[in-house]
Amino acid sequence: MKMVEEEKMRMVKKARLAVEACDQELKDKAKEVEALKMDRQRKKQHIDELDSIVRLKQAEADMFDLKASEARRELERIQRIILAKSEKSEEDYVYIGCLQDNLPKYKISLELLCKGATELFRNGATPRLNCPKISTLIYNPSVQ
Repeated sequence: MKMVEEEKMRMVKKARLAVEACDQELKDKAKEVEALKMDRQRKKQHIDELDSIVRLKQAEADMFDLKASEARRELERIQRIILAKSEKSEEDYVYIGCLQDNLPKYKISLELLCKGATELFRNGATPRLNCPKISTLIYNPSVQ
């Protein structure tokens, strides 16, 4: 009997050690699970932060696209204005060129008119032309 008792005691002791080892392993596994949960939570927060950054960057990209579109429209508008003004400048240049080409004719006509008006004034006609003022405007266009 004593042998059976010793055998049983060894088995109980062995079983108790196995239970303690299992308990310790269970505690270790619980710690691992907790560590994995915390790691998972950190990763989830990191993913949420990255998603937030992505949304922010997408909003910035959309804003810059909008600003670029506005700038393109403004550029097109300014180009149309420049084109219209350059066409107007060309027209004015041509017109001024025609005036300058015809200026000698106008001067001769004015001189003839002034001579004719002077003769009319001598003969007692009422003055209708202001020859000195017209001459000033033709010969000195900056004086008005």
